[in-house]
Amino acid sequence: MLRCSLSLKWNRVTKNMKSKKILIFFLFFFFFNTALKAEEKNIPSQLDFNTRDNKIRFLEIEPFVGEYLGNYLNNSYVLGARLGFRLTGAITVGAEFNYSSMQFDDDSQFGKSVTDRKEMITQGYFTYAFPILQRTGKAIQEADLTTTVGAGLIHLNGKNRFEGCVGGGLKIYTSKPWLALRFDVMTYMYSIPRLNDSRFADDWTFSAGPSFLFF
Repeated sequence: MLRCSLSLKWNRVTKNMKSKKILIFFLFFFFFNTALKAEEKNIPSQLDFNTRDNKIRFLEIEPFVGEYLGNYLNNSYVLGARLGFRLTGAITVGAEFNYSSMQFDDDSQFGKSVTDRKEMITQGYFTYAFPILQRTGKAIQEADLTTTVGAGLIHLNGKNRFEGCVGGGLKIYTSKPWLALRFDVMTYMYSIPRLNDSRFADDWTFSAGPSFLFF
């Protein structure tokens, strides 16, 4: 009974943490999308992909690390990388791979069925970017506000399942033309296999890492 009570309390805490982070995510993007817009009559050159200081680079390599939050899975870490091809200033297509070690309640319907803790996601993605400006002290930094959709396979408990994802991010350019910093919030949707059935799951990742820009 005590273990069950603690498990229920932990699930409520996890869901509250997840709700707060989702709220912060939307407030974060609302702030950047409203506070950093330029007047149409006097648009700075940095808000145009063709005239901004950081020129478009075709190849992007982006390792990342972060936190993984699941419906039926407990908090864990996530490691991964993206390989992107920037076709235009706004459009990028690419592939992503990420890895996590599943954490779960051993007494749950899912936990009783687990034979392999490795979780891997391999997918293709499409990203649309909006140029924005960020003020850091007295300096103005160019950045991209991004929206991403993707689809692929999730390897979970030794089985492959179809997954889809949606999310968004912020890429901040540095003084180095080949380096940027990227922050992403993604949700991955799939059918999670349990002991006697399957359930819809939407897991979230909060990640950050460098973006190496080439060509």
